[in-house]
Amino acid sequence: MLAHMRKHHIEVRVDRRKFLLTKEMAPAVILYLKALTAVSHEWMSPEELRKEFLGNRPKYAINLKAARDKAGLSQVGLSQKTGINRSNLIAYEKGRKKIGKKVALKLATALKSDSRLFS
Repeated sequence: MLAHMRKHHIEVRVDRRKFLLTKEMAPAVILYLKALTAVSHEWMSPEELRKEFLGNRPKYAINLKAARDKAGLSQVGLSQKTGINRSNLIAYEKGRKKIGKKVALKLATALKSDSRLFS
């Protein structure tokens, strides 16, 4: 792997498979993979990876991104399914805006999930 790619990507191993992920994708993918199977990393534990790449993002933001990715929906797709403006979805996923109860219910319905994950 080229040195410049290492700055922007991380390698995640799952059951003898290697995945090269961008730093932006890594948190959601790691959370999803942890739910499916054990995740190992050559130089960091999954918790250390989460702290480094997620920073102080609230749990609801992490849960929303992971649930959306797990459902296979883009932000545009989730926006169309829920009627929630895409710019608001971005703010929720980045933790810049809190998710209210009504919005949490819409998200939970669309993502076939529990609304408490988003509050």
